[in-house]
Amino acid sequence: MKVILITDVKKLGQRGELKDVAEGYAQNVLIPKKMALPATAENLKVYEKKKSLVEQKKHEEEEELATSVRSLKGKEVQIAVKANEAGGLFKSITKEDIQKAILTQFSVTIPDSAILVSETIKHTGNFDISIEGGGAKVSCKLVISATK
Repeated sequence: MKVILITDVKKLGQRGELKDVAEGYAQNVLIPKKMALPATAENLKVYEKKKSLVEQKKHEEEEELATSVRSLKGKEVQIAVKANEAGGLFKSITKEDIQKAILTQFSVTIPDSAILVSETIKHTGNFDISIEGGGAKVSCKLVISATK
């Protein structure tokens, strides 16, 4: 029997998937516990519509992320942190720190997973970082300066 999962079911599938299961399992477990719906013509229509809406929303989010990433091309992100006289930082700069600096300086929201840093940043200076997401990839300068 074909069913549409309403919730995540362990060892069967994720919410929103169409699955073929034994009729007894569907009738006695999945449907009574409101974990699945029978895959009738009407339910399949609703399922396809929801699936297309989710895909459309995901595509729109990807486009929005790509636009945000492209807007950062060639920008210089500046972060001022406490450092010793030799320029060593008391705490290394993380992707989250860079994400917050981008948000405050350019009003652009990007996930920290989109920030690619080639090395651990533990001292002041200039660094090259890459930002990629939504199919776009750009390079930026990161300037770490010391505060008093």
